[in-house]
Amino acid sequence: MADNTKRTKKTPEKKDATEPVEPMKADTDNTEEEKVVEKKQQRRWSVDSLFWGLLLVVVGGMILLSNLGVLEVSWMELWRLWPLLVIAAGFSVLATRHWFWRLLSVLFVVFALMAVIAVGTGRYAPEAQWGHQEQSVSLATGVTQAEVEISAGASKLEVVSADTDNVIDASVDGSNSELTKSTRTVDGTQYARVTSDHGWWMMAPGKNDWTVKLTERVPMKLQIEAGASSTNADLSMLHLTSLRLEAGASHTELKLGNKVRELKVDINSGVSSLKIMVPKDSGVSLKFEGGLSSKDVADLKEYSEGEYRSDDYSTAADKIDLVVDAGLSSLDIVRY
Repeated sequence: MADNTKRTKKTPEKKDATEPVEPMKADTDNTEEEKVVEKKQQRRWSVDSLFWGLLLVVVGGMILLSNLGVLEVSWMELWRLWPLLVIAAGFSVLATRHWFWRLLSVLFVVFALMAVIAVGTGRYAPEAQWGHQEQSVSLATGVTQAEVEISAGASKLEVVSADTDNVIDASVDGSNSELTKSTRTVDGTQYARVTSDHGWWMMAPGKNDWTVKLTERVPMKLQIEAGASSTNADLSMLHLTSLRLEAGASHTELKLGNKVRELKVDINSGVSSLKIMVPKDSGVSLKFEGGLSSKDVADLKEYSEGEYRSDDYSTAADKIDLVVDAGLSSLDIVRY
């Protein structure tokens, strides 16, 4: 007997609207891949960071050793290595292309740092450019005083004095440009100047050592212009009435005398170390402007901000007035 009962379609139950819907499963494949890529990017080095990081370490170490007097650094010569910066920029682009360029980048960084050390410490210098030149300026008849200018540029400069008929005797080793002199006499004052013009700064020589001898026979005003340099000047026997020194990043030692009643010294310098030796019987005043990391001013006492004076300044037979405007790493005043 046929089942006449009507079959009804079973319909799915409707879910309550309030029932929480199970969230869809996230596609973890892409997320994991992105994490791997991100980690690789974090590990990826660049020649920029390698080059600049190691360069700062090397140059900073050289500056420290130079300030401590352990190492003499030729900052003038280091400027000639500026094309290394352009090459480093090129390698920073190529190093992302292929492992071969990354290998060359590493070799370049090693070479560049070796070049900085060799050139900066003077272990390498183009000897073919070295030369020797001399210039002298004779003391004119009837001269009662002299005004002398030494324009040495970035150099190693040594200044001494002698009982000589020449206002200036100058010699330079290593300059590939002409050492020149000029002189004129006006109303008993002889103006004399020696200079070495290097022309375009990138063609500066690998060595620029000056020796200058000045006469002790007449009172003198002296001006010295030196760039990034090392200056050692023994002026103790000169009848020096004034001294003006302009220098870049440098190490400077000055020995002053008491041949005149009043000596005025004006020093304008960049980041450097400065040592000034003064006679023990001279009254000394110091006015200092600029930054300073360390100082030793002997027996001078501070009587106002940035101004110092020895106890015997007002009664001393001879006086030395120092004005120093500089960003110094160290300042030492020593009695002798």
